[in-house]
Amino acid sequence: MPKKITMQLIADRLGVSKYTVSQALSGKSGVSHGVRMQIIEMARTLGYRLPSGSSAPGAYGASPSGSYGSDARSAVPGAGPSGAPGRDARSAMPGAGPSDAPGRDARSAVSGVGPSDAVGCDTRGAMPRLLLYMEPRYMEEPDFWRRVLDGLLSACRDYGWTPGFLEHAPYGHEAFTRSPAGTPDAAGLIVVGKTSSPKLLSLRQLGLPMVLIDHEEPLVEADVILNANLEAARMACNHLLAHGCKSVIFTGRDSFAVSFKERWWGCRLAVDEWKSAHREPPVQLKKWTLPYGSPGWVMQLDKRLDMLQACGDALPEAFLCANDQMALQLVGTLQARGISVPDQCRVVGIDNITKSAEASPSLTTVELAKEDLGRRAVQAMQRKLGSRGGLSEKIILSARLIVRQSG
Repeated sequence: MPKKITMQLIADRLGVSKYTVSQALSGKSGVSHGVRMQIIEMARTLGYRLPSGSSAPGAYGASPSGSYGSDARSAVPGAGPSGAPGRDARSAMPGAGPSDAPGRDARSAVSGVGPSDAVGCDTRGAMPRLLLYMEPRYMEEPDFWRRVLDGLLSACRDYGWTPGFLEHAPYGHEAFTRSPAGTPDAAGLIVVGKTSSPKLLSLRQLGLPMVLIDHEEPLVEADVILNANLEAARMACNHLLAHGCKSVIFTGRDSFAVSFKERWWGCRLAVDEWKSAHREPPVQLKKWTLPYGSPGWVMQLDKRLDMLQACGDALPEAFLCANDQMALQLVGTLQARGISVPDQCRVVGIDNITKSAEASPSLTTVELAKEDLGRRAVQAMQRKLGSRGGLSEKIILSARLIVRQSG
């Protein structure tokens, strides 16, 4: 059963109070314009039904019922009666059936969508087409990449684009250039997440303006939308050091994503800066590389803790994890061993996924853009198409520390 979307959930996502959310959604004063817009956008993305008489929906083109995201037809441009005038959602998302609501589940949103489905259908009278490419492993991840995809699809609707998913054929990256993606109706391509250089170089041969999300490739001319990953980890580590932690273990996997590597750099930078400014007492930083993303990574985490105890080493005063999923797993593992968090060991994550606020203890983390990554990518494509020949841009979205109970 789908989880009920509440004001508290919206508040937890944004790191604000439930009262602030209530004031913003009811159109009352006392909330800044910027915060109000963030709250309304998050409510729309999550599918929250706004109160009747609210002034918020009109600014965003809500349906008469005041409900956002509750109908597949409104999830993509060209929606039917409850969304923008145009085609039915099934034609707006090629290959999707009546129940395939884009934005509800990344896997169902692209189910059955191959190169010929995504870009080879008859598009006479259709809205401009924007191609999306996303590695299958990211489509399986609901807490971060699903929300990036939600933001992409929401922005496509707002800007009048029809999204089409470009599927990577199993017989080699050259298949990209043999797909019908180069047809005139495809105006641009957004690549979501880390993608290998050979694939990106093949995608470049399609001749479409390109925007990359959470990844950079010097060999490919593209606009880039990134989170401030280094600054996020630096911020989190400084928070731990300011609370007197003199031994910190960073858990991550550099090869999983560029963002993971940058977060390790940020943690290391914070410790180096602290050592330069505070000669005594010394700070000890270690790194655990775990096979995150592989089936056995949780077992490896257990083994690391076993080795720590077997060697008689003291438990670190704090763990800083490359993302919230890793941090939440670590908290559970420590608690199962009778180790109290944060009394005996602090744990901090990065990302601020929904589960972080719901955990016990609630997880201290760093808020990084998710839906906004997708939205800003579409905005970057709009700019890119309007200024052909201009220099590519790199946009870095800022981070925000959210202090909760775990650290």
